[in-house]
Amino acid sequence: MTYPERPVVCCHMVVIIFAGILFGASLSYGWSSGHVKITQAALGVLPDWQRSHWQASEEGFKKYCIYVDMGLSNVEAKPYLVVVKGKLFHYFPRENREDYVIFSEGAERCMRLIVEKMREGDYAEAARFAGAFAHVIEDLGQPQCHALEGINGLPWTVLDEIFTPEDQSWNRAPQSIISLDDDARFVVRLEGYCPQLLGTHIKEAVFRLYQRCCRIRQAARKALPAMLTRIYAGDVGGAVEANIPPAVDDAKLVADMFYTCFALASGRFEASEVKALEAMDLTSLIPITAPSLINRPYRFSPLAYGCSVNMKREPVPLKVWLQDSGNQKKEFVLTKGIGTGCCRFSYEIPAGVFHEFRCTAGLHSELCLLPSGANLRLVIKFRGKEVFNSGILQAGALAQKVAIPVTNGGTLEFISEGRPGMVDNDANQAVWGEPVLARLNITENAVTK
Repeated sequence: MTYPERPVVCCHMVVIIFAGILFGASLSYGWSSGHVKITQAALGVLPDWQRSHWQASEEGFKKYCIYVDMGLSNVEAKPYLVVVKGKLFHYFPRENREDYVIFSEGAERCMRLIVEKMREGDYAEAARFAGAFAHVIEDLGQPQCHALEGINGLPWTVLDEIFTPEDQSWNRAPQSIISLDDDARFVVRLEGYCPQLLGTHIKEAVFRLYQRCCRIRQAARKALPAMLTRIYAGDVGGAVEANIPPAVDDAKLVADMFYTCFALASGRFEASEVKALEAMDLTSLIPITAPSLINRPYRFSPLAYGCSVNMKREPVPLKVWLQDSGNQKKEFVLTKGIGTGCCRFSYEIPAGVFHEFRCTAGLHSELCLLPSGANLRLVIKFRGKEVFNSGILQAGALAQKVAIPVTNGGTLEFISEGRPGMVDNDANQAVWGEPVLARLNITENAVTK
């Protein structure tokens, strides 16, 4: 009779299953033990006054940061998970606007829960919510399935079409790299990193968090070629090495999220940190909508950041005609901005975060001199209404300063229309120079839920 031994076997099974949940639950989804390594690195760079509140929870974070993979069916994890539009706040659609909406709603709810618990003095509960939210952020920088989700995303099967050798169909691209973070050489270090304030109120923090997450996704996607090339060549160490930078980016952003939650809960903001938030460079944002193909010379690269593009497809400075302080017409070089041809692109601006959008809109002063002759009109729409129209611009036209109130939030759309058509005139070179969003000077206490 073996029945007396069955409880012992069951106990061993429970231990094995729990260990699998704690350290390997995300094997099927994203980071494996990477979640623990990233979260611990983020906790390690918090200021002492913040770490002291979570000192008793540091060991618990090893479990909290995998709550999301444990799922809504898990009794322990469920109270700390957020559902958006009927789905667990974890995976993201590849439709850009929907990705923005879902991330914004889910992240705002997560941060409110963390901050509310901190204000109540219940830092243990705040840690559980913070660990669960950290998992979501960390997955966005995981170079495999999650990084391919969201804005400008693509199916993971594309990786197979490009990288998987014909003789390794059993080891498809995502499968081949999914556990690299379990390797002992996968170490996440943030020595010397000082966490950054994401905002003085939750809506601002969420918007900046989203923009950073978009960039983290991009960086993780760019890490994939080196990882896959090396893993299929048998260079596991090289693949692990290529996997570390996205994890470091993840850890920095998680640290920033933790840090910002403490700042919001305590109302403790350094003057230098707040000053750094005064303006947001629009070129640091990824457009919600943008064309994939426009007129020459931009063609497959519709938006050139910090430059315009000549007919040899070479970058050239952003140059426009403006009036100087003495009202004299003068050619100016703008250090930041977007050079483009005839196209439309747009951004989503949150309500209650920025008070004004500013830019210098005009025709490139040199590239407009091509024989076809420039004939361009620049338009800006906000919330579907035209708020700026340059009129017809031809060679020699002055660029115009633009200031648009954006407090109510909505879609900010840029339109450059050329004649004799959208694609027939290479001289129609638009410059959207020095585009910035100026923030509202408010704190969390001034924002209602």
